[in-house]
Amino acid sequence: MTNADLARLINSNEVQSVVAPVKDNRSTHEVQKKNALKNRKMMDRLNPNAALVRDTARKANEANRQKRAESLKAKRGVSASLSKDQKAALKKRKVASRKWIQGVLSNLDASYQRDAAYNKNLDRLARGEDVEEFEE
Repeated sequence: MTNADLARLINSNEVQSVVAPVKDNRSTHEVQKKNALKNRKMMDRLNPNAALVRDTARKANEANRQKRAESLKAKRGVSASLSKDQKAALKKRKVASRKWIQGVLSNLDASYQRDAAYNKNLDRLARGEDVEEFEE
């Protein structure tokens, strides 16, 4: 069987009388479908309760935001409830703490430098070079 035979068979009256006729005037989708999860109007049309759910969530979010703000304000406002003497004592303690930390860090720096000099002298000694006197 060749292609010409196949075309003649398909176009024959016997086959064409059995095959469904060609459909004309097929309507395509004129209106694009909207995503209800992104389009509020479509969601409200599908689910009339959606507007109430949105408003409830918005109010709950606002209430929680205000509650968080008040909580943070209360935590940060510790110094507002202190007397003048208590504030001065707190400031003095903070200054002393910072001074102590600076002292610890400077001692660490000095010990690191001393250890580095000691290790440098050990390296020179291992290579057989002259070594500077090391003080502890």
